[in-house]
Amino acid sequence: MIRINLLPQELRKEKMNAMRIPYSSLVILAGVLFLLLTFFFYGDYLRARSTYKSVQKEWARVNPSMAILNGKTDPNGGGRRGHDSR
Repeated sequence: MIRINLLPQELRKEKMNAMRIPYSSLVILAGVLFLLLTFFFYGDYLRARSTYKSVQKEWARVNPSMAILNGKTDPNGGGRRGHDSR
């Protein structure tokens, strides 16, 4: 039996399957690129978070000294000396 396809070239199934292959590879490429960027930005986030935590620890250690240097507290325990609270 001979099959004759009278549809125009644009509408034939063989042409549609050939056109679908580049689109599916582009979708796969986009998915891989998305995953790579997701892992990159998550790694960057984790690195920034660890830096932030180390800076917070350092600031908690230095903060009382800075308060004394700025005159906000008395090193002997009281508040500001010689200032009226009114």
